[in-house]
Amino acid sequence: MPHSVKSKQLPILWLLAGALFGLLFPIGAFLFDTYVLATASSSYPELVKSNPLHFIILLAPAVLGATFWFIGLFQNRLHSTIADLRNSEREQWRLAHHDALTGLGNRLKMLSDIRAARAQGVGQPIILMDLNKFKALNDSYGHEFGDSVLCYFSHTLRNTMPTGTELYRLGGDEFLAFFPGRFSLEDAKVAADDLIRELEEPVSIQNKAVQIEISLGLSVVEAKDHQSSEAIMRADMALYKAKSDPRKVYRVYDEEMMRETNESLRLRKSIEQGLFRREFHIELQPVHFSQSRRLKGCEALIRWDHPDLGPIPPSSFIPVAEETGQIIGLDSFVLREACAAAMDWPDYMSVSVNISVLHFLRKDFFEEVLDVLMVTQLPPQRLIIEITETTLIKDSTTINETIERLRKKGVQISLDDFGEGFTSVKHLLSLGLDELKIDMSLGRHVAESPQNRDIVSGIIRICKAKGLSTVIEGIETNSGLVAAEKLGVDCVQGYLFSKPMKPDQILEYCWTHDQDATEDKSAQHPGGF
Repeated sequence: MPHSVKSKQLPILWLLAGALFGLLFPIGAFLFDTYVLATASSSYPELVKSNPLHFIILLAPAVLGATFWFIGLFQNRLHSTIADLRNSEREQWRLAHHDALTGLGNRLKMLSDIRAARAQGVGQPIILMDLNKFKALNDSYGHEFGDSVLCYFSHTLRNTMPTGTELYRLGGDEFLAFFPGRFSLEDAKVAADDLIRELEEPVSIQNKAVQIEISLGLSVVEAKDHQSSEAIMRADMALYKAKSDPRKVYRVYDEEMMRETNESLRLRKSIEQGLFRREFHIELQPVHFSQSRRLKGCEALIRWDHPDLGPIPPSSFIPVAEETGQIIGLDSFVLREACAAAMDWPDYMSVSVNISVLHFLRKDFFEEVLDVLMVTQLPPQRLIIEITETTLIKDSTTINETIERLRKKGVQISLDDFGEGFTSVKHLLSLGLDELKIDMSLGRHVAESPQNRDIVSGIIRICKAKGLSTVIEGIETNSGLVAAEKLGVDCVQGYLFSKPMKPDQILEYCWTHDQDATEDKSAQHPGGF
């Protein structure tokens, strides 16, 4: 007798349990439903055939649950992938906008931040900084040590600058602090003073005592700036001024700096044109022995007669030429002209030529001197190369080698403007010098100032002990000459004898002031290499 369909219907609780199980556990429910369907199909074929709704009710939750599960799994994977991409983008942005060594912001971030500040229209200060003599530290102790110095300085910046300051490393030893929002220029000045005080004492880095010296330039980001770099340019002008003034660790930008910069740019172009057009010439100032008053020689000085501006003093164009490297061309011009002019003088007269540190450090400077002497036929013993104290504090190995090679050829080396800088006596005695020129700031008032006389007297004693001859500059009065003579200085130079004169006036000066100028050349000092 056939089974009754009605009596064989699946329990409603079984169906509901299957639906709930399918929603919560789609994979297990799918396997459970498969088993139930197989059992129902074999045990209750009439039920399945007569009522397909049971089949749908039983299977649908498992199918839907499995579908939702796979969708959820895909969404989780998608969310995870998007999160990874966002984290990667954030890391790439961080790397692109921060310095890898110090962790400070880099130039790209700095420009972006300043651009945003300009849009706010509020003047916000910046401090541009660099480490003095950092290259020397790098060269002496290696780049790893240099990196440690940079990291130490970055750490000091973070601890010293007020909260809210944005800090950047722009490259090398150049850093910048940006004071957004509520900060004023006075706040930046206070921060600069704090940083300077923090670095007053030497610090230990890799078991070495290091004195970190800095120069700072301050300026303000202005709404009228067309580019973010304009504020940095102004800060750079102030920084340059701070570096050129040993009394100032930081300077604040003012309009005079812009005027000087524009004038410097014009001079750079004019110097180049002046060399090409031969607008430069030399003048010569006599040097006399203090005791006999005889003429010893002359110092060659460069002069510039600009066709439009007229005479331009060396104090205006020499610093610009030193900054741009054009000083090398000017030095070379003076060297050639002075040696050629000296060939017309009596053989006992020497010619002194000032050489800049930049030129003296060139590897080919020694060969250049020999070439000029060979072309002009001037004996090396009649040439005196004058260098300044600034030269002596540069690359000592190169300087000493060049001095030694020149002296072996007979060229004399003179230290110019001594007393203006800070060369130690110990360092002076270690150099192979022939002559020392005492700065005119001491010579001009040697008669009136007991302090100047004491200083000059001490310098002369040191030079005599070392076997150096001495020249004092700035002698303008008879009383000054008498004072210099009593102190024992060997030679004197100044307006008392003559202002600088043109080369064709020297021979007449010789006839007038020095009877020895007419002596037979055969009785005078021979020259040659």
